[in-house]
Amino acid sequence: MKQKLRLMATSWPTHLIGFLIWQLSFIPPASSQDAPMYGSYISSPISLSIGDSVPDQFYKIEHDAVLTATSRPTKLKLNKHRDKLIILDFWATWCGGCIYSLNKLDSISKSGEVGGFAVIPVTYQQASTASKTWSRWGWDFEAIVSDSLLGKIFPTAALPHQVWLHNGKVIATPRHDYATAENIAAVLQGVDPQKIMYMKDEAGAIDPAKPAFVAGNGKTGRYHKSPYSVIARYLPGYRYEPLQYYTFEDTTVLVAVNNRLSDLYLSAYRYEIFPPYAIFDKQKAIVWEIPDKLKAEILSQPSRHFTADLLQDKKREEHLKRRRFGYNLRYPKVISDKAARRYMQNDLNIFFGIYFGIKADIENRIPNTYAVLRLLGSREDAERLMSRDLPSGISSDGTYFRFRDRPFELVVSNANIAVSNVVDYRVSAALVDSTGIDPSLSTTTYFSKAMRSGRSLSEINKELKRYGLILTIENKSVPVVVIRQTNTPH
Repeated sequence: MKQKLRLMATSWPTHLIGFLIWQLSFIPPASSQDAPMYGSYISSPISLSIGDSVPDQFYKIEHDAVLTATSRPTKLKLNKHRDKLIILDFWATWCGGCIYSLNKLDSISKSGEVGGFAVIPVTYQQASTASKTWSRWGWDFEAIVSDSLLGKIFPTAALPHQVWLHNGKVIATPRHDYATAENIAAVLQGVDPQKIMYMKDEAGAIDPAKPAFVAGNGKTGRYHKSPYSVIARYLPGYRYEPLQYYTFEDTTVLVAVNNRLSDLYLSAYRYEIFPPYAIFDKQKAIVWEIPDKLKAEILSQPSRHFTADLLQDKKREEHLKRRRFGYNLRYPKVISDKAARRYMQNDLNIFFGIYFGIKADIENRIPNTYAVLRLLGSREDAERLMSRDLPSGISSDGTYFRFRDRPFELVVSNANIAVSNVVDYRVSAALVDSTGIDPSLSTTTYFSKAMRSGRSLSEINKELKRYGLILTIENKSVPVVVIRQTNTPH
């Protein structure tokens, strides 16, 4: 269950009601642009979770809504459904699972098989965007649109997302495939939802500006704590968040949520692994020299399924609890991303040296033939050459691809395509960019279309030299992470 300030009373304190009313002033009308996308909200003092009482003020809020059967705009207060089971179904037009969920709920509602419940679709999108979807599928709901408040009260990391309210409480946040006529009827008859449904209780994102994995910001157990860092347990309800680097005034932050062990090692050694492996072929970036039994224990993945199976879902959750980890570094100085990751390397080797009895090192292991993109002169010269509109010797007869005001990463991409088709070498990995040029730098370049179909290295370099660049071919063993067992795991 997500962590937040618990609100156990039947109404919010006065200052929180004031905060709620202030939030209402930011709800755009249905005719305006979309509100912020779901997934961008984090838990706040007004957020509610399973077991919380819903304050009286909540039911009296007026929302922009639409009668989907006619696309007629209206205003909706949830107070009109207060004596029913209310199913808030958060959705968006681009979410296939959301449309599947609402199609099913629409059919249940129309069948009359179960009574005493109300389905309220909720979207951050404006009515003009959402109407094409509900018109196509023929939904008959009173749907909330342009929402920027309910998304804060019930923050989610991903869609689809359901919240069930009954008798003035939040009673469930089930995964959408558990929303069946049988389960709705059982809940209305008093069955505990958590005994028959798997809860998808996602709480939005970790706030990197604050210490992670503590009360109010994803509280969970901690395996390891040093003066500046934490290795945390699995955080139920939160999505996988790969390692990110931040600086806040005089503090450097690394944060990762629900990562596999291999993800953590790849992140920690990101700048030391052979770049094409670190980006394109991560499976090759780690060599596991540990016993097969321990390897299977570390690398095994829970089976995925997409049907309502409570037993299997609970087994998968237990597996995730044992094999997913979080990491948070808060260093009291501004240091580089690379330096911060070296602190992380030390933390991983200390803790997992005890927990699994393993240690990671960087070693040159796997031989590769690959190309390196280099500068012929200075970086400034290359950037200047790539800002010209039409270099001399270039025709405009259609034999060249023209990339005007496009990022430098497109130059790298074209060089990679060319070298992968080079006729006088056989490369085994993507090229390495060692130019130091910002990938987002705006450039203007022209490349022969023949580069993509197979040319010699000298022909490719003839084109690249116009921009102060050159490709060289290297054949050597490349650096990867090697993980060995050093002692008995605890």
